[in-house]
Amino acid sequence: MLIRLIFEPEPNVNCNHDKMFEFYSENYLSDFDTTWGGTIVMDNFAKKHYRLEPCYQRYIESSRGDQATLNKIMEYVKQNPMAGYTTHIYANPDGGNEVKIEFNDNINTPYTMGEGI
Repeated sequence: MLIRLIFEPEPNVNCNHDKMFEFYSENYLSDFDTTWGGTIVMDNFAKKHYRLEPCYQRYIESSRGDQATLNKIMEYVKQNPMAGYTTHIYANPDGGNEVKIEFNDNINTPYTMGEGI
C-alpha cells in the first residue's frame, strides 16, 4: 500500500527552501522509512487553507506500506502534529487510486472519504 503524507503550510509559515523542509520532515518522521517526494500541487478545495502554493510530500513505497504502518503513522500524526503544517494522508489500500484518509475517534480503524480500507 502506498502511503503519502502531504504537508500544507499554515498561513504564517513561509518555508520556501526545499532542502530545509526535506530535513525537517525526515526528522519529524524518523521512526518511519519514508522517501522524500519534493513538492506537490494539491486541490485547493482539499486543503485546510485556500492558498495557491505547492505543498511538500513524503511517502512510503507500496512494497513497504501496509495497514499496520498506516495505523502507526495516523496515530503519530494525530498525537504529534508537525508545527506550522497541516498533514494530509493519502493511501491506496487496494492498489488503485490513492484516497484521502480521514481520522475518526478510533485511530486503529481508519476510514476514507470513499471506499473503506
